Amino acid sequence: MRGLWFGLSLLASPVFADAPCALNGTEPVAVHEAAKADFLAGRFEAFFQAATPLVQDRDAKFDEVMGPLARLIPDGFAECSTVMQRRDTGGLVQEVSLFKLKPPGSGHLSLLLTSAPVEGEQKIAFFRYNDQISQVLEAVR
Repeated sequence: MRGLWFGLSLLASPVFADAPCALNGTEPVAVHEAAKADFLAGRFEAFFQAATPLVQDRDAKFDEVMGPLARLIPDGFAECSTVMQRRDTGGLVQEVSLFKLKPPGSGHLSLLLTSAPVEGEQKIAFFRYNDQISQVLEAVR
């Protein structure tokens, strides 16, 4: 009964109900879902803040890391889908999501998010995006 209650509460949770990308059988990770929502909507500054909590002097690095994307795709993406999730003992979580470019038929951008528990809270420790999924998958360990 306890497992059923947990399952029902998970389905009713805001993170699950508001997942910005199709989950495709993966379990939602709140920090990933929030970051993917910003990325999907083209809120690249908010995404960068959420995805770099452990990076010193991150504000100075925004233009180098996210500037080209913010200029080329200011209105975000049409939709997204989480296509891979890996969870390791100790709490490391890696996800790859595909973001469909606008207009339809323009291609996809792949995004890798890697998070880990830091001071009792799951935080994104690494991300990579590229229009070639093979480039993103190289960072999956």
